[in-house]
Amino acid sequence: KMDQIRQSERSQMDSILTADQKSRLETAKQNRQDRRQVFESLNLTNEQKTKIDAVRSASRQQMDAILTAEQRQQMQQRRPGGPGGFGGPGGAQPPQ
Repeated sequence: KMDQIRQSERSQMDSILTADQKSRLETAKQNRQDRRQVFESLNLTNEQKTKIDAVRSASRQQMDAILTAEQRQQMQQRRPGGPGGFGGPGGAQPPQ
């Protein structure tokens, strides 16, 4: 189920990003670069940021619905920026 949620998230993200942005993300993945830093360098539009935030939020909600409390805590510890994720409490603000 988690793999389905992640795949859906990736698919939705691909529909939001331009071909150049997708290419830069793929290159970063292959080079094992920090995805967060790469995302910040993509010069996302405000519309893209809003859509990406919505996709991530929906994915988190779907994952939280199937995880135990202990698993949710482990996931939060792994997320960039802490419990709030991208731009959440303790996290960095998305690029403007």
